[in-house]
Amino acid sequence: MKSRLLATIPLDSVRLKRDLQALDQAYFRDDYLEYTFGAWRSYVLANPTGDETDARFRPSDAAPLITALGRRMPYVLSLIDTHFDTRTLRWSRIFTVQDALLVPHRDFLEFDRPLHRLHLVLDTDPSCLHSEDDVVYHMRQGEIWEVDGLSIHAACTLSCYRRISLVLDFEQDGTPAESRIRTTGDAPRPSPHILDLPTLSEAEIAALRGLRDIARNENFRDVVNLLGKVHFYRKTIAAAMFDWLEHVFQDDPAALARACAYRRFCVDERQYQERFGDDAA
Repeated sequence: MKSRLLATIPLDSVRLKRDLQALDQAYFRDDYLEYTFGAWRSYVLANPTGDETDARFRPSDAAPLITALGRRMPYVLSLIDTHFDTRTLRWSRIFTVQDALLVPHRDFLEFDRPLHRLHLVLDTDPSCLHSEDDVVYHMRQGEIWEVDGLSIHAACTLSCYRRISLVLDFEQDGTPAESRIRTTGDAPRPSPHILDLPTLSEAEIAALRGLRDIARNENFRDVVNLLGKVHFYRKTIAAAMFDWLEHVFQDDPAALARACAYRRFCVDERQYQERFGDDAA
């Protein structure tokens, strides 16, 4: 896979817990509504305007300004300053995920310049998973990852545990993502925790395709939520979800058109600030 585990850093659990309490009273955005099920929230620590309610992500040439929330999280800001080269940093956000699915999709389709997106995991447990194509992996606490947003990827939490990550977006300047990290000596790069999943059987594929008997436009979101999680349990590519959607909705023209449009929006193309629709997945 193209996503990479770049480094691991130590975290002070006492200072981190104190900072994370600020999230309980902070403004958040239920971001990625078109892609998500469950509680998927983003909190802005630094952005082009310094306004924590300005949460609509977009590229920027300006140095980021610390928001009011960022000022209430001094330890997290110190992690950024200590462990990252911030000269090309443009956005700093906290993502929290709980009992949620982020369906397979690609990032940055609406922008003419992709960014380097790094994740520092602040709190997690083994039920919190990410995927890229047919690889499912677990980001452990303290790990710094480069997530390749141009590959089809997804994420989920298979429990009610709240996963918390610091997400940093950097301008691309022709240097590799690891150049944004201030390394700590010659420590070897850690090995990622990649799950060994059983292969999706022919009987299981037939059962999924059998959803055609009950799949209708009225239960579109329910079907997406089910099919979007399959690759976290069985070895198959994440994008297979869209093939299954188009198969199971073929008897409902409105739902089939919706499924085809959803594939386009998630993985093929979309415009800046384009929304898929309040009644869509």
